[in-house]
Amino acid sequence: MPVFSRKLICILTAALMPLAHADINLDALQLIVNNQEISPIPQGWTFGAVAYAGSSPYQAASNSVMAIPGAIYIGKQTMYLGDRVLHTLYENKDFNIYGVGRFRGGNLNPEDHAEWAGLKQRKWELDAGVGTHIYTPVGLITARVSSDISGRSKGQDALLWFDTPIVREKWAVMPGMGMIWRSKNLANYYYGGVSSEEATAAHPAYDVGSTLSLSASLVMTYRFSRHWLGGIVLAAERYPDAIKSSPLINKKGEYDLLMGVGYVW
Repeated sequence: MPVFSRKLICILTAALMPLAHADINLDALQLIVNNQEISPIPQGWTFGAVAYAGSSPYQAASNSVMAIPGAIYIGKQTMYLGDRVLHTLYENKDFNIYGVGRFRGGNLNPEDHAEWAGLKQRKWELDAGVGTHIYTPVGLITARVSSDISGRSKGQDALLWFDTPIVREKWAVMPGMGMIWRSKNLANYYYGGVSSEEATAAHPAYDVGSTLSLSASLVMTYRFSRHWLGGIVLAAERYPDAIKSSPLINKKGEYDLLMGVGYVW
């Protein structure tokens, strides 16, 4: 990908990723590394706010709509992206290897809905993993594996993704699609598993097992001026039968929409 630098792998509007339910892959958009005042994704700190709308994986939960402040930092090797930190470990002209630490938000509290009485709370966890970006003439391939290190779900996940970044003077567009694999422990914890201890007539015992989902996203950003940046992220995930057949889920998939504006420091 000769028009893109090998030095900067960055994420758009990721400051509010803890709010997003879908496992959106935003680990990869390459830009020219320079200090241009019109770069669609600038280096350094960007502070702003994002309006978020998204669906819950659970049938009993309502859709979420909210707006909160956030910030991201993009450096040449290390990036803080709201819910995660990435650091480049190795890079050459064909690929890179990076480490990632991630905060995964909890998504079920029995106190929120009467239908969840008897279920255990699905709390936040900390994940750690490693990934690679492979540069091709037509796009960017991302492969990433991670595991819970906090002892909550005790599960793992893996992602294989393809992005086609289109970068111009003031704007960038990045459509992408891929697959997300979740281990049995992770899927049962966050995507509809019901243990024998939690089982009731309303939600019988259910083992999700390991799963493979299809997902797609569209990321857009525009540099209004030296100090102001706007961005949009739209993502959707289609559940496999093992998830959508859960008595807690009973839906085909989920979506996330984020619209934000930021001040480039």
